[in-house]
Amino acid sequence: MSPPPARPTSKTGSETQPPDAFAPDAFQDSSSGFFHHVWGWFEATVKHLQLRALLAMLEAREAGSHFAVIAGLLVGALIVGVFAYVFLILTAVFALAEWMHGDLVWLKITAGATALHLLLAVVLVLMAKARLKAGVFEKTKEEFKKDILWPKTPTHPRPPTS
Repeated sequence: MSPPPARPTSKTGSETQPPDAFAPDAFQDSSSGFFHHVWGWFEATVKHLQLRALLAMLEAREAGSHFAVIAGLLVGALIVGVFAYVFLILTAVFALAEWMHGDLVWLKITAGATALHLLLAVVLVLMAKARLKAGVFEKTKEEFKKDILWPKTPTHPRPPTS
């Protein structure tokens, strides 16, 4: 059995409208056979899935551009923040050097700032390492364990989760 012929798109004014995915075909009559009805159901399902995929694609494109703009703004803010931090450190070094008159004062202040930043970096890495050891999706794992155990204990009904 050959598939039904495709219908052309209808034109209203100057814009082209897609064909209605769920409109009954004009050539179908009530005496069509079982396989023709099955084919129509299959065709309608495929059209429905195509339209859902098209909608998901359009929404993904819109969301992607939305989040790309947000990401660009955050990267710009990060760059400006790094420059502000560098200028703040330079200002502090110049202020300390002006305040402390002495031999090799620039070297001492720069070494101190470097040591302070290295210490802060080590502390942040250790904090990240500690958080990395902590499990992720713990509540989801607990819910999955409850779901697995629930059929084995039918006398205790599963409470609704919200």
